[in-house]
Formats: sequence, structure tokens, C-alpha cells
Amino acid sequence: MFPRILVAATLFFFFLFHPIPNASAQWVQQTVALKEGWNSVFLEVEPYPAQCRQLFKGMPIQTVTTYDPDLSSVEFIQNPAELTPDLPDWRFYFPVGDPREFSNNLHAFQANT
Repeated sequence: MFPRILVAATLFFFFLFHPIPNASAQWVQQTVALKEGWNSVFLEVEPYPAQCRQLFKGMPIQTVTTYDPDLSSVEFIQNPAELTPDLPDWRFYFPVGDPREFSNNLHAFQANT
């Protein structure tokens, strides 16, 4: 009986104080083949780097656009006859050097978008 208790206690303390190796997630890769012209892409993975400026550096991208609704029922500013200007639910990225670069409002990507 005593050896069983000793073995059980030894195993208990071994598993209690034994360092468990860190479990780490696997990297998943999604490759998107872009064709010249207009492309529709759905991201299934979290891009790394997520910042548009780093992600598209050196690529011949003219513009990246995504729909990001605010989920608000508000459609008017002050005058009901005047809709909210400048497509507020759309996010744009223009590459460095593009004259429209100042209007970038898409700065990073997220998965499932």
C-alpha cells in the first residue's frame, strides 16, 4: 500500500511542478492570385503585417477599398435632404505617391473581411 501512495504522490508532484511547454498556434497562409483589373478578395486569415503601407509595399496596387458599415441608423447630418457625404461606410487605401493618398482611411486589415 505504501509504494502505491509514494508513486501516486510522486506523480502528483511531478505533474504539478513540471513545466509544461508553451503551446503555440500554427501560422496559416492564404495566397491570393490577383489578376489585372478589378479583384474581389475575402481574407480568411489575419494578415501579417496588417498595416496596408507595409503589406502593399512594392506592389503595383492602385487602390484598395473595403465596405465597413458603421451599423448606425443615422443617414442624415442636419438636413434630411442631404445624405451623409463622401461614402462614410467605405474605407480606402491609396499607395504612397498617389495624389489621393491624403484621404486614406483604411490603415490595417483584419480577417473575415
